[in-house]
Amino acid sequence: MFTCYQMGLLPGLWLFNTPLKGFLVDLFHPDSRVVVEVDGVSYHTRPDRYAADRQRDRVLTMAGWKVLRFTHDEVIDTLWPTLAMIREAVSRSPR
Repeated sequence: MFTCYQMGLLPGLWLFNTPLKGFLVDLFHPDSRVVVEVDGVSYHTRPDRYAADRQRDRVLTMAGWKVLRFTHDEVIDTLWPTLAMIREAVSRSPR
């Protein structure tokens, strides 16, 4: 995703691997309050890690953030639709 940002494929300012509400998030767009998480298979096979991610999603959602969660394979195999979904979420968010 960072490469997509560098290439100008993600609109606006994005922060990568940054703390947010006590969690380290993959990337987020502060102006639109959109968080993007990319889940790799090796990390998310453990039930405790899966549960922790769901807890993070709930905390961030309750704090007013829109959380978009994609698998690594989705990003690799369907990059353009994934980017379109992210851009749509950013454009729909109230500022």
